[in-house]
Amino acid sequence: MPSKISTFLISRNEEKVIANAIKSCFWSDEIIVVDGGSTDNTVKLSRELGAKVIEVTGPQGRNLLECRNIALKNCQYPWIFFIDADEVCSSELITWIQKFKNEGEEAALKETIASVSQHPLGKAKTNRIDMYEIRRLEHFKGRLYRYGAGNPSHQWRLFRNYDGVHFTGLAHEYPVFDGEIARLEKPILHYPIVGLNGMMFKINRASTFDAEEFFQAGRVHSAPYMFFSGLAQFLKSYFRKQGFRDGLLGFILSVLDGSYFFLRQAKLYQKNKEAKRI
Repeated sequence: MPSKISTFLISRNEEKVIANAIKSCFWSDEIIVVDGGSTDNTVKLSRELGAKVIEVTGPQGRNLLECRNIALKNCQYPWIFFIDADEVCSSELITWIQKFKNEGEEAALKETIASVSQHPLGKAKTNRIDMYEIRRLEHFKGRLYRYGAGNPSHQWRLFRNYDGVHFTGLAHEYPVFDGEIARLEKPILHYPIVGLNGMMFKINRASTFDAEEFFQAGRVHSAPYMFFSGLAQFLKSYFRKQGFRDGLLGFILSVLDGSYFFLRQAKLYQKNKEAKRI
């Protein structure tokens, strides 16, 4: 049975990349852009390309979790796809989605495999497929890299729209859904425009949110754990996940990955010290 799909993007000052993202989603039955207070031409470009733009200002516009849930509430079709402004759908993915739309779920499912990802509820409530996780190919300054801790990367991006589905998470927002997950290897292409400074800013922000989530969950770790978690993640990324095969770029990204794990544990350790848990 044919299916209609709503697509949404979250934006804030994305004029350099958002046009490519939207154009790669022209197969959609509607495209929604939730803009968190852009001061450049992001909103104008999005509207010119036919997207419905919802402008969210103030602190709410800088809260990605709130913006994702606002987008979700405005999607009217039975399936929802979301993409970041610095990503594009590959031609293989577009072909598969068009099959999904025109021939229905059963035809599209033949090209997927079973997922091994942890379900957001711990265990699915139903055996119906509610989520398709899609391979993402990572680039840095235009260069594809295939190894390291972030590879292979599979993202929860196409999901069934029904009452109760929602986004959660502070550092990494993700959908909560009832059914099973299927995995698709036809990729989204990720072209972040941030350099090392931008990546370090994101690491600092994400590690702060992670530490807060861990603190609220009651996690307590020792000082040695704080140090060795970063070292262990670097070794995992560079050696076990073969980051060395990406050359100098692989080394830099492995160091950043280890730094992220160290920082979130250091911030958690500080919070626990201040709360006199340790």
